[in-house]
Amino acid sequence: MKLEIPTCSYLHLRPHLPTRRNCAADDGELDQSRFDQVEHGGGNWADQDTNRLGTHRITGDFVDVRAVELSTVQFAVRIETQATLTYRTQEHNGYVYYETYIKSGEHAGKRGWVAKDYLAHTVLRVCNGNGINVRTGTRLEVVEGTANSGDTAYVISDTIRNTGSHRYFEVIVAGLRGFVAADCLCSGPSSGGSYPEQILNAHDASLITLWNETFGRNDGADPLNNIRDTVNGKPAKTSCYGTAPCTTVYLKDNLLAGMARLISDHGFSYFVTSIHQSIT
Repeated sequence: MKLEIPTCSYLHLRPHLPTRRNCAADDGELDQSRFDQVEHGGGNWADQDTNRLGTHRITGDFVDVRAVELSTVQFAVRIETQATLTYRTQEHNGYVYYETYIKSGEHAGKRGWVAKDYLAHTVLRVCNGNGINVRTGTRLEVVEGTANSGDTAYVISDTIRNTGSHRYFEVIVAGLRGFVAADCLCSGPSSGGSYPEQILNAHDASLITLWNETFGRNDGADPLNNIRDTVNGKPAKTSCYGTAPCTTVYLKDNLLAGMARLISDHGFSYFVTSIHQSIT
């Protein structure tokens, strides 16, 4: 199977948002004030302070944010605007809409309804310290492990938890799955992460799968080894069977950018069985 990778000649740059201090390791007991509502789908603390970050981001430019009756457009938001969602949905003209709180940009603090097609989970990074707790459990009382500044955090659900002192996003970070305080997160993946590193990190976090099967040939030409070699500055190996060229080639930047942006810009998950590129 051939993975067709769209190429793109421009970048959308994410602004660096101001971050909070007091990213505490001891981040408090779970606030029970609306716990039953959250468990039964009536609320998600989406309206609470989340450090101007969202579980989701807007994937189109000038996307309409509608009033509750959906026929009225209240305002439009720009691409990469951060947002959080409640559990409320509606359908209108064949589209599914989510009730949304806008977290960044000129309309920060406003609420409206956004079409599902223009929402994707955010890719954030750990900031404000090392040894940041990754929590699970009914009261977030279980610490599964820790993450450090610069670690990429992939938001994986719409749910926002609340300890009274902190709001939490569910993420995969540093090989762990759990909840991290929004005060410990900043916008954008680690600035030092190249496209191959982003792809490999996504594989390690189980967001995508890079196949490592060579059907007994052990020629190192599988997608996982191709990306690992690229991360290490080496050319990727090609297949060594039949009329295959059995050589090496450096993967092109536009191919790697396309693979990385399918994850970071569109929230896609995919399975790579082989990487095809001309060796000329």
